[in-house]
Amino acid sequence: MRYDPDNQEFIFSTEMELSEEGRRAVWDNHGDHVSNVFNDPLGAINRYSEFSKDNRDQETDLFSKITGALLVATMIAFIICLVFKQLMLAGYIAAGGMILTGLLMVIKPKSASNVSFIVPPAVQLIQGLCLIGGGGFLIYLLLNIKNYTSAEIMIWIFGIVFGLCAIFLLLQSAGQFLSPSMVYSEEVDATCIGYLRKIESSGGESHHLYIMTSPLFEYSYEGVKYQSAYDNFISKENGTIPVGSRQTIRISPDHPSHVLGHNKGLGAMFLVFGLLCAAVTGALFFFLFSGHVNDSQVELSGPAAPTYSRYISDDKITEFYGDDWYIEKTTLQSVEERREGDLDYVIVKVDDTFEEVYFNADGFELETGDEAYVIYEVITEGGQTIKHVLNINTAEDTGYNGSHAAYRP
Repeated sequence: MRYDPDNQEFIFSTEMELSEEGRRAVWDNHGDHVSNVFNDPLGAINRYSEFSKDNRDQETDLFSKITGALLVATMIAFIICLVFKQLMLAGYIAAGGMILTGLLMVIKPKSASNVSFIVPPAVQLIQGLCLIGGGGFLIYLLLNIKNYTSAEIMIWIFGIVFGLCAIFLLLQSAGQFLSPSMVYSEEVDATCIGYLRKIESSGGESHHLYIMTSPLFEYSYEGVKYQSAYDNFISKENGTIPVGSRQTIRISPDHPSHVLGHNKGLGAMFLVFGLLCAAVTGALFFFLFSGHVNDSQVELSGPAAPTYSRYISDDKITEFYGDDWYIEKTTLQSVEERREGDLDYVIVKVDDTFEEVYFNADGFELETGDEAYVIYEVITEGGQTIKHVLNINTAEDTGYNGSHAAYRP
């Protein structure tokens, strides 16, 4: 990672072992950096962008700028949809963001060379393809959501998330072990001129802060002089390389400002968490395909969960029609009013897969093009499968999250 004196996240010193005064300077620098970010967030973003541009060893091209802007717009749109409880639209936007990110990784596998650690391009290529596949399958689920219960949809979504995490982490682990030979393949002589340090957070409720350290090396490669630190900093406050000493370091010939750090521990950590995510994915899909989930219900909660004035209840429908019924949320194809003598009635056509159904016109308020929950049974007449409507309920301000779904032949 190329050293930029203007990057306020880091502090430089020549102390291999931190003195008390040096430790205070690291923490004071962190406090100033956080204050500057809060006081001038746009300026911080611009400074980081300039730092990233310099660290990539090449100008940011128009393609990266456009895709970056699209990804930011996607994130903002996704948050807005959650705030307004438009979960279906949020799902499509999330899927689009996954596909866009995946395409960026596939089309320009080396475009992310400003990250903290470079993995082999093939690893990023496979990760991109997995993102495209995951986003595409999410779109398939949303287009066919009527065929799944709410519990099935939730397990599919969690399965996709944990599955992608497992693939990413396992590939990242492989990348950590393969990168020393495949990416950081050039050895150069360098001089340790000091140390860079920064503060990082472990996250979580405890929000533990600790000092990260890397030696800063000065070296030349193909006639260009560099001052760079390890791509992976160490979570220790003291260094082990004497300042002024000569060292042999490994760099990436494609991105000479990137220096190989201590990556084996990270590779092992990625491997462990990847295997855990894979185990969770396996358990979710075992539960899904074993059939047990069909008897489950999921109650959505939280600020983004939709709220309805009434819910369609499994128990109530089963009380009237028995256990063998299906439910779809769909748009009514036509509602035609008829009058014969003193009898007023309507003929409702859901779509071509349903038989027409007749209702008394009194109290029937749905019209052509309205969204409705259609409750029906599947019968066989003359060797033909027929969807026989049992009841129709308006979908406006009505929710259903039970254990039934649409009929799947």
